[in-house]
Amino acid sequence: MKKTLTLVLTLVMIVSLAFGMFACKTAEPAAPAATTTEEAAPVDATEAPAPAEPTSATVCVGPEPATLDPNMNEAVDGMIYITHLYEGLYRPNTDGSFSLGQAKDITITDNADGTAHVVANLRDDIFWSDGKPVTAQDFVYSWVRLCDPETGSSYGYIGQDFFANGHEVAEGTITPDQLSVKAVDDKTLEFDIVSNVPYTKDLLAFPSLMPLRQDIVEANPEGWSVEPESQVSNGRYVLSSFAHESLITFTKSETYWDTASTKLDTLNCMLSDDDNAILAAFKAGELQLADSFPSDELAALRQTPEYTQFGQIGLYYLEVQQIDGGLEVLKDVNVRKALSLAIDRAFVNQTVWADSRIPAYSLVPYGVPDATAGSDFRKTAGEVVGGDITTDYAANVAKAKELLAAAGFPDGKGFPKLEFSVNENTGHQAVAEAIMQMWKENLGIDVEIATMDWATFQQYRKTSDCQIARQGWVGDYTDPATFFDLFVSTAGTNDGHYNNPEYDALVIGARTEQDPVKRMEMYHQAEAIIMNDMPIIPIVFYADDVLSQTNFTGFGVTGTGNKMFWDATVAK
Repeated sequence: MKKTLTLVLTLVMIVSLAFGMFACKTAEPAAPAATTTEEAAPVDATEAPAPAEPTSATVCVGPEPATLDPNMNEAVDGMIYITHLYEGLYRPNTDGSFSLGQAKDITITDNADGTAHVVANLRDDIFWSDGKPVTAQDFVYSWVRLCDPETGSSYGYIGQDFFANGHEVAEGTITPDQLSVKAVDDKTLEFDIVSNVPYTKDLLAFPSLMPLRQDIVEANPEGWSVEPESQVSNGRYVLSSFAHESLITFTKSETYWDTASTKLDTLNCMLSDDDNAILAAFKAGELQLADSFPSDELAALRQTPEYTQFGQIGLYYLEVQQIDGGLEVLKDVNVRKALSLAIDRAFVNQTVWADSRIPAYSLVPYGVPDATAGSDFRKTAGEVVGGDITTDYAANVAKAKELLAAAGFPDGKGFPKLEFSVNENTGHQAVAEAIMQMWKENLGIDVEIATMDWATFQQYRKTSDCQIARQGWVGDYTDPATFFDLFVSTAGTNDGHYNNPEYDALVIGARTEQDPVKRMEMYHQAEAIIMNDMPIIPIVFYADDVLSQTNFTGFGVTGTGNKMFWDATVAK
């Protein structure tokens, strides 16, 4: 998930959503299909007594969100808000685990062809915030809308990869209403998925697959998700006010099936990308939590009791635009490699993040499992993969000069001025300025930094006008697929329009590969390809820096960048 990043999916901390390795069963022809059923434990509302008086907290987890539409969101801050408003078949818990949410039981049966059939029976006590029951058709509507290419969701690939015939919908060989999902009745949902992967629960709790009300969406297609008058939700909170560029207020839902377990009555979210203002508000006691502040304050803040660093499975990188009509020199692999080799990642980490990150020379962060129990994808592949890069910076710079000359620009002569795009944030600005200086000193390339607000930036970096943009991705779940799927040529998240058929074939093939060792080998091959093509330039692997008042406890932070506040309390 893009980090407003992150973020995330990310939502990926090594307080992570840990799941086992990919190991789908294939039923033998004569044997019965494997079936697993999960049922919700009974809820005793008396176990969660209401607080004596209303409680509230104010936090800052990002600027104005581009949307609160679960199908359309692609940013970590949006995910945080949506997770408080909506609930899927499963729900996340503040400790990073999952439990049944809108479903009272789910049965998954492996089919002989490797696909799986899912039956979800919905709870009888689930309602939208306007009092109408949540139905199986609400899930069907949301999922069909997500997968329909006409919707234009960047996360459409999540559904298209998950549902058994999702790619046929994406390719137009079947109509969206033929997606392999159906509402048997108001409380029974059946659907077929490509495979019962270890992160199935993660996906069924993910914002993109949360239910939506067709009448609400279609009555106000442009503004329904951000206007309190038209927003209806089925989660722990309702949207009670939205002061754009200022504050979002969520209040505890009285129609939520487990409302007694929601401790925090009101959640206020300050909307800002002004790091200095955020830190000032935190120091003044106006914020209980903030996850953004000036990068030059990090070293000092790390020494305070209010600071916590959470592990995160995420990558901070640059995306080099490959779209037709974009800057032609960036289509030369020697140029892209030279730009990557000329960056001193250790220096950027030290000066911008007070040496609190891990320099990145590859795509997949540490903390993502490989094929065997206890293994790590990054450790298996090694720190450096492809791109002619090493951890020896002097050697990298020498190679960068050689490659740039081979591309026809010795010492940068004749090379056009580059535009480096970032969204407003002191950290992003500092990274861009450091890299700008390195490219000038090492390669003779001039760079102009273009800074823009978050909403504008999210759209600009997809266009041919964009040349190089800072990017971030926090895994949506702890599996390599969440990183490799980003750059498949047809993925809505592929902002840089990278296109390599060999890479596509490996990543798409790995989605249905039943042998976990072969599957991971396919991903290792794909990583070598993309690092040799260098359409992205990895900088550091993420961590999540959080400031929280010492009397603010009970909130949850996950490895996918999600932050959950319903269990939070503010001590007097």
